Amino acid sequence: MTENFEYRDDRARSSARQFDEVGGQLDALASSLSAELAADSPWSQDKIGSSFASKFDSDRSQVIENVKSFAERVESFGPALKSAADKVTSADDEGAR
Repeated sequence: MTENFEYRDDRARSSARQFDEVGGQLDALASSLSAELAADSPWSQDKIGSSFASKFDSDRSQVIENVKSFAERVESFGPALKSAADKVTSADDEGAR
């Protein structure tokens, strides 16, 4: 285990804000994707169009759920980093007393 621990509060908190921002952007993308893909299938009703639609239509719900799930995961990092930063600064303040 190392004896020295280098910590920069401004960088840690900046990284937390960046995760919040990216998570928000992904969430907006998921909403946009959902709105775009939730419309009626644009494929023709002939044999080829129907065949493609049967695969595409079932997969699009999974794609939307995957993007939403990824957005939630990314958004969870911001609060976790903020909490870690708070604990490091709290421990540092207590150690300085």
